[in-house]
Amino acid sequence: AGQPQPLLGEPLLVFCVFAARIFLPYAWQNEEFVPVLSPLYRQQEAWAAAHVHLWVFLHVGGGIAAFIAILIQFDASLRHNSPWLHRWSGRMYVVAGALCVASLLMLRNTSGAGSDPAHEPELVMQLFIDVASLAWFSSTAYALYQVVFRRDFDCHRRWMTYSMSIMTVPLWQRLISVMLLTPAGTYLRCGIAVLWFGEPPWSARWGAPGSTWTLFT
Repeated sequence: AGQPQPLLGEPLLVFCVFAARIFLPYAWQNEEFVPVLSPLYRQQEAWAAAHVHLWVFLHVGGGIAAFIAILIQFDASLRHNSPWLHRWSGRMYVVAGALCVASLLMLRNTSGAGSDPAHEPELVMQLFIDVASLAWFSSTAYALYQVVFRRDFDCHRRWMTYSMSIMTVPLWQRLISVMLLTPAGTYLRCGIAVLWFGEPPWSARWGAPGSTWTLFT
């Protein structure tokens, strides 16, 4: 009792480990596609072309720290037995979350650009980033206002829950993608690479090497 619910805790921990792969040099190479390790849709090529390595590292590092803080925040035993840890993890969440979201805004012009031959960003992804970022900053700021100026802890907890729900959107987005969209897209791309371009499936990545074709654009 008192531990984070598996529905939240286990996916967050797995996602933190998965996201940390971006700090490995191999995740940035362009020679071959390695399942799980390589960023999808050749996204690392768009990042490299835009020279945004630092913002990627800050975004991922801030996100991992924010997720760890969320796990601590939702642990009831820690909240009651170590209130100081609950308070400091809340502050850690706000700082790390702000770093994560602010750095994401700096990556806005590379969103979805990996799947485009000219590395042009996707408008829909840019709008999604704008709306999600505004929602996160607004809910977090309102939660802080409630606890600092009004001492309304119930309202504070409610709006911090909204904030943390927004922060975990990328997790659920990737779970849906990995479980439904990614396998189908991978098999289809590999099949097209073999049958149409004569490329071996392990070289197909998310499009045949040397070609400009993409599946979703």
